[in-house]
Amino acid sequence: MHRCLFPKASLCDTFNLVTNPHQFDIDDCTILGTSGQNVESMRTYCNKTPLEILEKTLLSRNIAPTAPDSCGSFPFKTRSPLVLNQTPHVYFAGNQKEFTSTLHKGPTEDVLLLTIPDFSKANNIVLMNLATMKCETMNFGVDSNGKIDNDVVMD
Repeated sequence: MHRCLFPKASLCDTFNLVTNPHQFDIDDCTILGTSGQNVESMRTYCNKTPLEILEKTLLSRNIAPTAPDSCGSFPFKTRSPLVLNQTPHVYFAGNQKEFTSTLHKGPTEDVLLLTIPDFSKANNIVLMNLATMKCETMNFGVDSNGKIDNDVVMD
């Protein structure tokens, strides 16, 4: 999306428009995330949970094996962002039905796998402590009286 679509937010130095997928580092923690199309595309071909699909794509080192056939992608000349060259510490897929997490025990590194719920449907965000890798969800729902009902749930 172009910055002109966010006239006020784009004035902030901390506003970053990023690609899908996107990989970044924070305090020596590598985080890889997708908006979830890769997971949803694979679910049409197999009877696996989103976490199982994340684990399979991590093990195959290809985060979108159905691209470009059923998961849209662009051709790349030199290097594909869909092929994993390094193992992330955290790997997540957004726009899922619910928050789930598991720790994948790898031969050299452990990877925290997360499914992040679609905010427009679940009204939840996921908070992760970088030091402990513990996650919690925060709900921004509305109760039956129309009052904001914020709940933090530790997972």
